[in-house]
Amino acid sequence: MLSVTLSEDQYKYWLNNTEYHCMYDNSKFLEYFFKFINNNLELKEKDGKIKIYGIQDADASFNKQSLNTFLSVENCNYWNHYSHHKKYGDFSNNMIDIYLYNHIDNFIKDENYIAIPVIYTRIEYFKEYYQDIKPSFFTPFSQKKFCLQVSRHSSRGQHSAIQREITTNTVNILSKIGDVEHIEIYKDVIGNSSCYHSEELLNLFNEYKFVLCFENSFTNGYITEKIFNAFFSRTIPIYIGPKDTNRFINKKSYINGYDLNNKNYYDILTLTHDETSYNDFINQSKINDFDNQNYIEIANKFIQEKL
Repeated sequence: MLSVTLSEDQYKYWLNNTEYHCMYDNSKFLEYFFKFINNNLELKEKDGKIKIYGIQDADASFNKQSLNTFLSVENCNYWNHYSHHKKYGDFSNNMIDIYLYNHIDNFIKDENYIAIPVIYTRIEYFKEYYQDIKPSFFTPFSQKKFCLQVSRHSSRGQHSAIQREITTNTVNILSKIGDVEHIEIYKDVIGNSSCYHSEELLNLFNEYKFVLCFENSFTNGYITEKIFNAFFSRTIPIYIGPKDTNRFINKKSYINGYDLNNKNYYDILTLTHDETSYNDFINQSKINDFDNQNYIEIANKFIQEKL
């Protein structure tokens, strides 16, 4: 059994608040991000063998008494306001042994550290629990509404205009088929429910035939929980993400919202009205057999040597 301790900032962010980004559950947090570690893990208030730091821990008291791990689910290639990244960049903090980054797309093995794309850990978790995680209530096909938009546009930076142009075009095309409702109208229903496949979210998503989800910025490997929530809820994602999405995600399991051409338009139209075609789409395999660079074996050997 390996003990894990979170920095004060990370504990508050992931486990000790009621915001939508919180996990609420210690076991879920460890399984979601650290399933690649072969040892059983348990959270400990202090002095864990593994210490987890985050993007605002620029001035933390790092020490080598533990295996220092850095976890970021943000796109640090695009957003530049995170204090640790502003101070150290990607890999210049020589006190960090393991980086878990959402803005990288390949495993990195260096003499002093390893770096694991968070998309790798999301996929391990998804493959393990897809059959178990599902809505507690399934809306009959005949009663499903058309489409729910669950993402927001970026509010700053030059990227915002590009994203808004793409997504606005997508919404306009979808609106010719049916109503596209925004998740904000359900504030009273979902409250501060976790964005990590909480029961409230999955039940809500399942009320719709399609869920429109897009990332707030685009860089290779930056695939967040959004498309996985749609998969868990057994609805069809209309997804706008990085250029390398199809390296990880089966292109037949979602609708690419970048360019809804005539073919895609009529595919959606068919799926909207044909329950058999819709269910066949839902039952497509979700994850591609991609090259993960044998990161699990290499990472565990690295961890064992460091410990």
